[in-house]
Amino acid sequence: MNWNTSEGISRYPITLSFAKKVGQLMTELSENQPPNPSYRFYM
Repeated sequence: MNWNTSEGISRYPITLSFAKKVGQLMTELSENQPPNPSYRFYM
């Protein structure tokens, strides 16, 4: 983790913030493209 660019204070816990960001990425996939199941893909 790069502590110089991390946000220590936010409105939501990191788990919810991360889930929202992944959800935003997944909405950009085309209908015939399966989502990548690898966790590292979203980091």
